Amino acid sequence: MQDKATEVGTSVIVERGDLQRLIDALLEKGYRVIGPILRDGAIIYDEMTSVADLPVGWTDEQDGGKYR
Repeated sequence: MQDKATEVGTSVIVERGDLQRLIDALLEKGYRVIGPILRDGAIIYDEMTSVADLPVGWTDEQDGGKYR
């Protein structure tokens, strides 16, 4: 992650090792971090505080009237 300011709307790539630093910085500034988490066997979007909250190794299948 680079230290220089980035304009709103600019795309950036966050390296895996820097993702927790980004989450920590956002939380420190008072932001809520929303991302995919695993709850009750389903992947949902909710508040997260750590990369450990991410559903690593889980996938979902969605189709009309079906979620697996």
